[in-house]
Amino acid sequence: MTPPDSLEWTAEVVHSLLNYPQRLLAHPAWSLVIAELGGLRHLHQQLLTYPLKNKELRLLTILISQPDASVEYYCDMLAIHPATFHRQQNALCQRLSGLLPPPQLPNIPQRGFQMPQTSFIGRTLDLERIQLLFDQGCDWINLIGPAGVGKTRLALEIGQRVGPSFRDGVGLLHIPTGATQATLAHDFLAQLGLDSPQLDSQQQLQNYFSSRHMLLVLDNLNQPELAAWLFELLQAAPFVRVLATGTQRLHVPQERLHYVEGLSYLVAADQPIALEEHPSLQLLGERLSNFQPIALHDSAHVEVASQLCQLVGGLPLALEVLASLSTEYDLTTVAAQLQPMASSEQRLAWLINLGYTTLQPATKQLLTTLARLPRWLNQREVADLQGLSAQQLQASLHEAQSMYLLVDWAVWYALPSCIQHSIANPECEFKQQER
Repeated sequence: MTPPDSLEWTAEVVHSLLNYPQRLLAHPAWSLVIAELGGLRHLHQQLLTYPLKNKELRLLTILISQPDASVEYYCDMLAIHPATFHRQQNALCQRLSGLLPPPQLPNIPQRGFQMPQTSFIGRTLDLERIQLLFDQGCDWINLIGPAGVGKTRLALEIGQRVGPSFRDGVGLLHIPTGATQATLAHDFLAQLGLDSPQLDSQQQLQNYFSSRHMLLVLDNLNQPELAAWLFELLQAAPFVRVLATGTQRLHVPQERLHYVEGLSYLVAADQPIALEEHPSLQLLGERLSNFQPIALHDSAHVEVASQLCQLVGGLPLALEVLASLSTEYDLTTVAAQLQPMASSEQRLAWLINLGYTTLQPATKQLLTTLARLPRWLNQREVADLQGLSAQQLQASLHEAQSMYLLVDWAVWYALPSCIQHSIANPECEFKQQER
């Protein structure tokens, strides 16, 4: 089976539209086409405006008004022989197939899928191995690793590289922490901008994906029961391939795993430095250049930077936050405070919390508000909600982008999942640290 590169109004399809419209409405692709044209009733009314002969228009009117009637009924209404009816109907369907506009599926919304502005460093071997899985035809690839290791960033990079091979490109959906099957379908529809309270949410998702030829990135998918539900839902979408990110195996059929580890770092600072061999040091050095540049020829600077890379286990997110903290804190002091902690994950959480304490009150309020929002808001809505002027909002957004890598100011899901959790969690230690 090949992906549906195009849909075409053939005489056979028009025949179904006139005589068996429910068949088209039950078809995943044609149902979307009809919806794009305003719905079945609007489409039928549009057909009546086409330049048809009186005989054709009369036949069309009767077919539309009684689509499920028998041939005998049509023949009685038109006072014609059955053979004549079939001949006229076939000619009408052929004529309408040339008058109807070319069918088009709605474009996939790209809300929330923006590539970070920072450069992508390292991961050459990861990219090659994941590309190999795609080349082998794997339909469900799961990127596994600890929080902050860069799974989402790696997935976006993969999406950018393989996206052109998919007719409908790449879609990104984020699974909120604590999501359930009851809430996830509605949340996905909201992320796609497709939510319609009159229709079953799961059926809407199936209809949407069933005709797509795309790569679907499922970010922060950590619950096997949700993965099983999504796998079943996507059985109706044979041309959708999944790239999931999370911290554990999901146990779905044909799942292929790729373990993502921290970036390699320099163990001894007195070694000759080749940055391409130590991407964590390269990443920290590049990010620090935006705040407080370090001299990689200076052994003291290299020693501190190498120690920090080692303490955080090469976690890219921790290195990003460390760079943003350099304007407020001496990194040697930060390294000393990180030293007694038990794990790189614990050190990452501490850095996130420390970063929060440096934010202005308006920025803290903004991030806390975004954490509670069920949907995306435009800039004016956010400003009104916060009671801020446009200038104040821009200042807060810029600070959030600098400190917490907020890729798209209006999209809370653009923040790394562990930062979302820290800010949204009412039991976090932010307030305790501020006292």
